[in-house]
This record gives sequence, structure tokens and C-alpha cells, in this order.
Amino acid sequence: MLAFALALVTLALLLGGCTTTQQKSARAKVVANRLLAARKPLLVKRANPSVGILRTTIVGRRAVVVRLRNRRPQVAEDLPITVGIRHGGYFNRRGDLDYLETHVSAIAAGGEATWVFTSTRRIGARGTPFARVGGSAAKPPAALPEVRVSVVAVRGATVTARVTNPSDIPQYGLGVFAYATRGGRPVAAGRAVIRHLGTGAATSVRIPVAGSLRGAALHVDAAPSTLR
Repeated sequence: MLAFALALVTLALLLGGCTTTQQKSARAKVVANRLLAARKPLLVKRANPSVGILRTTIVGRRAVVVRLRNRRPQVAEDLPITVGIRHGGYFNRRGDLDYLETHVSAIAAGGEATWVFTSTRRIGARGTPFARVGGSAAKPPAALPEVRVSVVAVRGATVTARVTNPSDIPQYGLGVFAYATRGGRPVAAGRAVIRHLGTGAATSVRIPVAGSLRGAALHVDAAPSTLR
């Protein structure tokens, strides 16, 4: 299964845009490393002091919403993240999860971001939820490529969003996070992954959400996953 996924990624990279062979090779390596990393259990033991956890909320017994702040004047990239209940276990420690279930792809310099973890199993609500973020890449880029997202429709517990990549960097494994707030507090959330979004391309994505959207303010974010 992994070999097949790597073959698809390699083909997409070979067919993508006007980029140099070196750029294509570097992007293929990043994607392959992420696929391999996703197979392994991950536990962040030491918190990154440069990333603040503003809020961690369980919604709908199926999702965890984490609001993050990058305290440094540089982009934060490929941040490992552990979420769980204090003294009650971890939600995303096991292996064979999607890469974006254990990592925050990027946070702008001095900026904030929302990350969502979802589970097919019910998440225990007893106890205090927590998030712990690890270290960033040693040499992050100067800025993030632009990704635009807008809400197209909301039907029941599904949000449909339109995602556009106006940058000259194709996106691989692009996470799209939907979350709704009521009185400033998250009450619903969901996530989806776009495996490939080429330069200048746009696509629609359906995001199933846990929790209640009724009377809540809906937000949809798409943080770039390929930064070079």
C-alpha cells in the first residue's frame, strides 16, 4: 500500500508544473518522508516554547480543536503534535494515522492557526484535554505560499468548501479544517485532506464535522503543506 502511494506521488510530481528537477526531487522526498513518518507512533514529550497553545477543546466526542500561536518571527513548519486527556491517555499516539493527524503543517511567522484531530471512535470527555507541540524545521521558508478557501455549502453535518492554490507551489497532502464557534468556543469541527492541488488549480472538498453547527459561526482554514 505504501509503495503504491509513493508511486502515485512520484507520478504527480513528474507531471506537475514548470519546476526544476531539483525542486521535484526535494518535494518527492518530503512527501515520501511524511508517508513513512505517518506509519510510526508519535509522542511529543517536550513542548516547543515557541508555540503557544491558546485553547484545546473536545467537540462532538469525535474531534479535538487546537488553537495555536507561533511566537517567533519565522514560519513554523512540520510541527509534531500530541493530543489527549491529562492523566487519561492520548488520542493520536498510535501509528498508521494520516500525517496531518500527528503534525501541524505550518504556522505563519507571529501568526495563529487552528488544527483539528478527528476520530472514528468516541473520545472521552472526562478530564482536561491537552495538546503538546514539538520542534519546527531548522530552516523554514521566509513566508507561506497562499492557499484560498471559501465555504460553498452546509448540509446537515457536512461542509463543502472550495480550495484554490494561486501560488506557484503545488500542494501535496493539504489539510482543510472546518470548525464552528459559539460565544467564542468551538462547538463543531472536522477535517479533510486534498492529496494534490496543482499550481493555479481549484477543487471542492467535503468535510464531515462532529458537533453542532446550529447557530454557530463557521470557519474553514487550509494551511499550506508544501512550502518550497
